[in-house]
Amino acid sequence: MRISIIAVSGLILSANIYFLLTGTLLPLWFAITEIILFLVLSLLLLRIQARLLGVVMAFTAIYLFIRLFI
Repeated sequence: MRISIIAVSGLILSANIYFLLTGTLLPLWFAITEIILFLVLSLLLLRIQARLLGVVMAFTAIYLFIRLFI
């Protein structure tokens, strides 16, 4: 399960970095899908790492929302 957490977090970070660099919307859909997937994983695992990564993803989602609409 830790390998899947690392893989999902890596995909989320790479999608967010790609979105911030290019501004295209496809990685944003990737990020939203993987945030939902990771929230399900963190509910199943209830580990400290999952909570910390969830907080990081929440801040990233807020930043992307602000960047899109402002």
